Amino acid sequence: MQQIKHKICVHVVEASGLPIIPEGYILAASVGDTHLNTDSFNGKGNSCRIDTKLVWEASKQDISKDCVELKESLESEHKTLRELMAKSERCKCRQESQGEQSSKQILLENERLRKENKALKDKLENESSLKEEIQLLTKELRNVANVLRDCDKSKTLYKEELAKIHDILKDICINRTESRRKTLDLQNILQKEYREMVEERREIESVKQSLYF
Repeated sequence: MQQIKHKICVHVVEASGLPIIPEGYILAASVGDTHLNTDSFNGKGNSCRIDTKLVWEASKQDISKDCVELKESLESEHKTLRELMAKSERCKCRQESQGEQSSKQILLENERLRKENKALKDKLENESSLKEEIQLLTKELRNVANVLRDCDKSKTLYKEELAKIHDILKDICINRTESRRKTLDLQNILQKEYREMVEERREIESVKQSLYF
């Protein structure tokens, strides 16, 4: 009798974490093309789940029904796998489409940012030129302020000189008035002396005349 072999994946739960090998099954060292390649161990506490690869060997004719059921189960699993793969392809296509849209959006965003950067650069250049003009104007204003300050100094000096001249003129006027007063006094004295001399002269003449007679 020809021996039939099928490769399946069974889920065994054992508190110790060791798989239970049912009657008629042996552990397989390799997995065929029709078997899910899942060697995973996910445990929590003392209860765990082990995916174990087993090879089932049919050595009796009375288990052909189990073989058919197993085949149908495998075909169902394969169908599910194909559906999952198809769904995965559709998701992949959708993701690629979304990726293209995202790429377009990224390109548009990059273009917008590039334009904004260019606008900012132009603005900075304009601000730089304005800054230079402001610096020149500030320099001119400082020069004007210095000139005005010099003018204020000159004006102050001019006022001081005018004050000095005014004082000199005032002194001159005072001295002139004093000189004039002294001159008038001297004139009065001289006139008085002249009158006295004239009077004395007359007296002398009178005396002379009296002497002759």
